[in-house]
Amino acid sequence: MCALGKDTLYTGEGSEVVVRNFQGASKQTLSLGASEGSITHLHCNGGFLVAATSSCVVRVWDVSRREARLVGTPRSFSDDVDAITEVAVNSNGTHASFLAASSDGSIDPSLWV
Repeated sequence: MCALGKDTLYTGEGSEVVVRNFQGASKQTLSLGASEGSITHLHCNGGFLVAATSSCVVRVWDVSRREARLVGTPRSFSDDVDAITEVAVNSNGTHASFLAASSDGSIDPSLWV
């Protein structure tokens, strides 16, 4: 999975987000905790990046500066949903949303914000 920023490509590789320029050179690596699982979805909007993991953890970073900075604390939704199927962040990083699915594959009709 990957997400495009203004002049940056964000790729999810296991439990890390690798920040690359368009020539493919790695500029920075954003690591997740071992208990958070591997990255399944990424979305970039303006200067903010959101990632969802296989353990239903959602993280938001401010990537508008030279070094990415975590916004808030990572939030786990593993008690509420079985899998995250899509994730998005608004343009000022104050809200992240996602769609979820249950273990039998049925889509949850709710939009989680």
